[in-house]
Order: sequence, then structure tokens, then C-alpha cells
Amino acid sequence: MKFPILSKNSSLDVDNDKYTLEELSKKLEIEQKELDNAIKGGMNKGYIAEELFDTMQMCLGMLNKLSQEGIDMRRVALRHEKKLIKLGWRWKGYIEFNTIVMEQKNLKRINED
Repeated sequence: MKFPILSKNSSLDVDNDKYTLEELSKKLEIEQKELDNAIKGGMNKGYIAEELFDTMQMCLGMLNKLSQEGIDMRRVALRHEKKLIKLGWRWKGYIEFNTIVMEQKNLKRINED
């Protein structure tokens, strides 16, 4: 599973690289409300998953912003894991993130079925 780190969208006039953490947090709130509405509205699980992905996309954007500002995400992840262990959590697996920096490319949208 791969998640893109979103940068710019000229058709929407959006530049995520220029947003502050506060602005990204507001966008995260909007996505979280859409997810909450989908769940409370009894939408199908596929739609709920799409809204969850939108929410995760905003979280990744915020992590990326912090990383660009010098926060060592590996170190934060290790501290977080230690905290979970102290709290007595057990887990069944990991989702591993590897950041791949790409040159800016014009990606074409593929029509969905």
C-alpha cells in the first residue's frame, strides 16, 4: 500500500507545501468530519474506507511538514512505540513507511470504473 505525499494541485489552486501546521490541522478536521458523517450516515464500508484514506492523507501531510521542519520521524516513532509498550499495548503487525522523494511529474488521472 502506498500513499502519495501531496504537494500541489494547480486546478484547485492548492499548494500544500505553503500551508502551516495550523492550516493543515483545519483541513484534517474537515476530513475527519467527513469520515464521521460517513460512519454516522450508514454509508457503505467502501465509502467509509475512502474517507478514512482522505483523513490519513492529511495526517501524512502533517508528518511531512514536521519532517521538513527538522523533526526526526524515526526518533518520534521509537518514542511512541516505547510509550505504547509502557501502556501495555500489544500489536499484531506494523505498517512501514519509507519516504521516496520524486521529481515533480505531471501524473495523468486514470479513469475509474
